[in-house]
Amino acid sequence: PIPNMAVLTDLILLLGLCLCGRSLKDDYHYDILMPGYPLDDFGNTRTLDEIKSLMLTQLQTHNSSRARRADNVSTYESTPIDAGSFNTIEPETFVQQQTLPNSRRVVTVLNPLEALSVYEPGGTDGCKLHDRRTLTSETARLNDCIYASNAGFFNTHNGACFGDLISDGRTVQLDGRHNVHFGIRTDNTIEVGYFHPDDLFGIDGLPGYNGSKAPFKTLITGAIWLVRAGKNYVNESIMMEDPSIQTTGSLAYFAEVTSARTALGHDAHGAVKIVQWNGKTDQRGTSLYGMADYLISLGVVNAINLDGGGSSVSVGGGVVTSYPSDTACQCPWPTGNVNCKNYCVGNEWAVERKVTTILCAHLPRCTAYTGCGNTSTCQEGRCVCNDGYEGEDCHLATTTTTTTTTPTTTTTTATSTPLFSRSTAHRASSTSMPAVADPASFAHWRTAVAVLAVFLVVLICALVLTLRGRRPSTRVAWTVSSEPTYTHLAGDLLADPDEEL
Repeated sequence: PIPNMAVLTDLILLLGLCLCGRSLKDDYHYDILMPGYPLDDFGNTRTLDEIKSLMLTQLQTHNSSRARRADNVSTYESTPIDAGSFNTIEPETFVQQQTLPNSRRVVTVLNPLEALSVYEPGGTDGCKLHDRRTLTSETARLNDCIYASNAGFFNTHNGACFGDLISDGRTVQLDGRHNVHFGIRTDNTIEVGYFHPDDLFGIDGLPGYNGSKAPFKTLITGAIWLVRAGKNYVNESIMMEDPSIQTTGSLAYFAEVTSARTALGHDAHGAVKIVQWNGKTDQRGTSLYGMADYLISLGVVNAINLDGGGSSVSVGGGVVTSYPSDTACQCPWPTGNVNCKNYCVGNEWAVERKVTTILCAHLPRCTAYTGCGNTSTCQEGRCVCNDGYEGEDCHLATTTTTTTTTPTTTTTTATSTPLFSRSTAHRASSTSMPAVADPASFAHWRTAVAVLAVFLVVLICALVLTLRGRRPSTRVAWTVSSEPTYTHLAGDLLADPDEEL
């Protein structure tokens, strides 16, 4: 990357000093390249010694960052989730939503191992199919999300998903981009940073296994590490990340431009925060520097930037709750009609953009790694009771009822199946003696059936003779209305009060 102008200027000044053969002095009055004005009043307030030290630090950081990116060296922060603090909280309150001033939304997800997931567009294997971009609200409804936002970056031409992605313990793709990751491991640990491929895919074939760590349950790739260990980390990550994941421009411009933003982070206790900031590129919103500072004010210790701009959207209960920057117009004339251009001025509405992956906050559900215990099985994210068990937690044994009928008495016996055993019920039913019927009762049943059959035959014959003697007195005419029936679909269209439409 090309150094910024400030670094070039300082380098030229330092080179000029070397050519003049003058020695460096700590006192600014003897500094030939610095004006002899009082400090803090005019010009540069640093001496050449300070400039030299600053330049060496910047060059060392830059070279170290380039080396780490080239070598794909891991550098990340690991934070254990304080799962004990969530034990007394009802699962229905794991997802907490806040709407704040300046068009910001903050969603806190407690117990993120069980209540937060990343999903592909339109369902499983959405990233593997050709251009399956889908509205965030649609994917959210498919996965019963309490809250959802857009997530990863994608190819704007063909809809291909960018970055490494693991969804509920299933590896969707590992494309090897050196960009920041946010992952939740099955041992209740959150890791944020840059990972070597061995950290994502180990020798045993499990995603996220490197011989010593638990596999990832959730993993998403972003662009720019916003907050690291409670500090603004935007400048450092600009020098380390792969710029091809986004199409806005250089990473420096991408970080500085004002736009809508979506960020994913966590606090010191492991509670995850999803922050969505409304905006429109070059008009309103925030820069990544501003987003990082805001996240720090919320107590976030590590956070990454996700796709933003027109993709940035919040969905609560299946309904868009933010103000997307994309607009659309319902023109009454056919598509392409010249009148539509004038008609749509002032008649546009904010609409969400089709994206790829989403973040989904939901009620706790099972996965291949969390399991469901000994009495139930995980099926499509939900625990289904095994045979012989019932109840909300599948801890109640089912009751088997056996009825034995004799000519004189009726005996009903109930056998309760003990927990973790179904053999007792099987033995009880297999040892029951079959009922023995009285042969005399069969003669009575045969007589009753014969009388009923004769009666039905006589009744049918009488109906047939009656119908033959009658003719229909009227005709039934079926009419078809020539007027079409229209169904008016009405919905609440969202418009940003600050949006110039």
